[in-house]
Amino acid sequence: LHQNKMTRMLPRLAIIKNAMAIQVQQTKQLVMSLQEESEYIRERTTIFQEIIAKRETGPVLEEAMILGRGPDKERIIAALLSTEPNIMQEHITILPIFGLAGIGKTTLAQMVFNDTHSLHGYDFRVWVHVSPQFDFHTI
Repeated sequence: LHQNKMTRMLPRLAIIKNAMAIQVQQTKQLVMSLQEESEYIRERTTIFQEIIAKRETGPVLEEAMILGRGPDKERIIAALLSTEPNIMQEHITILPIFGLAGIGKTTLAQMVFNDTHSLHGYDFRVWVHVSPQFDFHTI
């Protein structure tokens, strides 16, 4: 009787063993896929970090293709030309422009910098590229 039960259980054990083997194989494939994706993301991140670290900007700009930034440019120029003591106190004007990546901060700064007609009162203007590792003394 005992041997008869064992004979009947063996096929079930084989089925369970095969099902577990399939599940282990699927889990292994998922882990390998996640590892490959992780390596891909790590490589892309490294590439983008290198691009950002090397990226420098300058004042040269082709304004003909820029739309909708005129009012922002005029507000910045008005702030730069303001005679309020707290803005012109040191005779050095620094106006930060900040925001999300890709919204046109550098383009806007270039537009203001290149507007020599509006900024004729400034005898000296300097374009400074500030890297992500900001150091005031280096600038």
